[in-house]
This record gives sequence, C-alpha cells and structure tokens, in this order.
Amino acid sequence: MRLRSEATGGYDFGGLIVAGLALLASSVAGLMLLAVAAWRHFSGRPSPRLLIGGLVLALPLLAVLLALMG
Repeated sequence: MRLRSEATGGYDFGGLIVAGLALLASSVAGLMLLAVAAWRHFSGRPSPRLLIGGLVLALPLLAVLLALMG
C-alpha cells in the first residue's frame, strides 16, 4: 500500500521530482564542462569537443531560464 500525503492532494510527484533533479544535475555538469573548456582555452589548449558537450548539456537550463524570463 502506497502512503499518500494530504499536502499534494493524494498525488505522487516522486517521478517528476526525480526527472527535474536529473535535468538540473546534467545542466550543472554542462556548466562545469563549459568552465573547464574556458579554462583550457585561455591556457592555450582549446578543446572544441569539451565546449560542444558543455553547451549541449547546459541547453535545457538555458531554455528554462528563457521561459521564466518571458
């Protein structure tokens, strides 16, 4: 038997919360990759694959921020 909470009206939002946290974690990883790519670029060892990977992972966060802006 699954316990339900009155605060959520009896709905289980566990899966939605896990999906949101996974999206946030991958976006943070993308921002970290972008930081490492910038550090390597300014030290004279550019890495285009690292830059592209960071951009791809950070795109969902950018889309959410743009949606919240307007």
